[in-house]
Amino acid sequence: MSPLLSAALRFTVAALVLVGLRATRYQSNEISLTRRNKYALFVIATIGVTIQNFSIFFAMKYTQAVNASVVMANMPLAGILLSALLLKTPISRFNIAGALVSIVGVLLVITGGNILSLSFNSGDLLMVVALTSGCLYTILSKRWTPNIPIGQQLRWMMCLGALQMLIIAAVKGTFSMASLC
Repeated sequence: MSPLLSAALRFTVAALVLVGLRATRYQSNEISLTRRNKYALFVIATIGVTIQNFSIFFAMKYTQAVNASVVMANMPLAGILLSALLLKTPISRFNIAGALVSIVGVLLVITGGNILSLSFNSGDLLMVVALTSGCLYTILSKRWTPNIPIGQQLRWMMCLGALQMLIIAAVKGTFSMASLC
């Protein structure tokens, strides 16, 4: 089974569980979604579920697990920086110092300790795409859908992400009954 199909099925199971929970429990805090809400949820799911997962899968063809792990370990840092840029969240001197240490650490790992020979392989760059899309998922949710209860958001994101990945798996030819067995 391909990693793409595996992720698509994982998100499908999560989505089905969330839909099942919703069907069996009354959710008094849920809202009726507008067309704008649905569009925002679709874009956020595309960025935070589909693009992030594909970036990780394709990155792992070209980079080492250590490099990928170090890049993804910087998600809090990237979140702080993107929040400052997009949400105008203030950054303290402590945050800036931590960011610099983190960036230097990532560069040391990626360059094998020789920062002057800075070069990235395509896998490392795809991991940065995955990192960025993961952070954007959170930031865009705060900005575009703050009125939607988190459980409702999560259910929509899982359903939309699963659907997108299943469609892509089918188009790529990795989805078949034989691959499920």
